[in-house]
Amino acid sequence: MAQLLELRRKGYKPACAYVFDDSSWLFRVHADEWHQQGNSFDRGQLYAHIQLDETDMPERIDFRPLTGLEVHLMGYRGDERTIRLYEAIKRSGPQILAAPISTAVKIFTKETGDDLFPNR
Repeated sequence: MAQLLELRRKGYKPACAYVFDDSSWLFRVHADEWHQQGNSFDRGQLYAHIQLDETDMPERIDFRPLTGLEVHLMGYRGDERTIRLYEAIKRSGPQILAAPISTAVKIFTKETGDDLFPNR
């Protein structure tokens, strides 16, 4: 999240942010290198990648760099933790927040608030 904070302080706003609650080495590579090169499929937009560790406490993470961004939360450590992360990120004021859980997709927007879309 340090790279995102640094860019936000410089006035840059990435296209969106992905928050991964997983220890995968692939997510770690993306989290370490996302700010160095834009995506080739969308004309070089930067998509912030943030990887959380299992010891991170959702309520203690400073998600303020996500303020005003479109945020995709990918929780791989269970619904309870994903919902805690969703609520913590929501308090930071994202433009849009989406988080799949086992039975639905939770979506928050500034305009409509919380919505729940059940899986079919």
